[in-house]
Amino acid sequence: MTSTPTLLDVQNLSVHYAGTRKMFGSDNAPIKAVQGVSLTLREGETLGLVGESGCGKTTTGQAILRLLPNNGGSINFMGEDITRYDRARMRPLRRKMQVVYQDPFGSLNPRMTAAELVAEPLVVHRIVASRAERRERAAELLDTVGLGSRMLDRYPHEFSGGQRQRLAIARALSVRPQMLLCDEPVSALDVSIQAQVLNLFLDLKERYALSYLFVSHDLAVVRHVSDRVAVMYLGRIVETASRDDLYREPLHPYTRILLSAVAVPDPDLERSRPFAPPKGEVPSVVRPPSGCPFHPRCPQAIARCAQELPLPRAVGSGRIVACHLYEDSVDVSAAIAASSADARTAAHHLQTTQP
Repeated sequence: MTSTPTLLDVQNLSVHYAGTRKMFGSDNAPIKAVQGVSLTLREGETLGLVGESGCGKTTTGQAILRLLPNNGGSINFMGEDITRYDRARMRPLRRKMQVVYQDPFGSLNPRMTAAELVAEPLVVHRIVASRAERRERAAELLDTVGLGSRMLDRYPHEFSGGQRQRLAIARALSVRPQMLLCDEPVSALDVSIQAQVLNLFLDLKERYALSYLFVSHDLAVVRHVSDRVAVMYLGRIVETASRDDLYREPLHPYTRILLSAVAVPDPDLERSRPFAPPKGEVPSVVRPPSGCPFHPRCPQAIARCAQELPLPRAVGSGRIVACHLYEDSVDVSAAIAASSADARTAAHHLQTTQP
């Protein structure tokens, strides 16, 4: 995988929102939703972006697709620096990067049939001029996602939740993209339907040589589909590793807490496995804590954590961790061994649980 060409390279991405205006006096400080995020996505790879609600996952994905303006950093897609591209320059690239949203019903025009919804991108990008050919392409895509051409003339409200998500996937695939941003695409579905849709994503990845940026808060889902995983907390990436390494031996304290919080369907295992929830509440993104953003809740925080922001550093082969436990000044091997003892138990349970 390491020799595979890079499709997407994001460096030090930042996204800020204007602060709300006070009734008296000056404006509030800007909201720093995403700060210094760096990640890469290789051709044919799935990168899982995981974290708690409100950590900046969706904002990161939308900024990468240039649906939101960024305040800093660079975005390189298919060899082009698209960081400052306007709408006109982005238009040809929209064919190469598509998105599947969490709520398909909200992203599909209720007045259009399935055939019209799937064919609309072909019209927008002037790919297919003939109406008959567009309908034929739509029928082919509905068959591909498991709906069947018999549903071409149905409206979104006539589909179930899982079927609507398949329709949204067919629409995204109509322009033959290189990359799909999947923003919580199965979180609103029943567990049994989740598994079917996730397996569809895997099949389509092989069939069309797709790359996925897969955003989710569900670590079991991310493990099922991802090749590598980036863990996000309060607008920053705290750990990036291959799927197997991260679930076998999570390093950052926040990653370990996330893994240990995943429910296990076996009641006996659920009662016996260790779980130490983080202290306190998630800090406000308007007034983030000094130093490491996770230090007020971290069970292994040291004095340095409250004073200095940890920079991402390579730990082992292909792993990046932003934590003072793994700085050059400490014994990295000893820190890994000590911090991973409890995490292995939680990770083992998760590895045996499929969505």
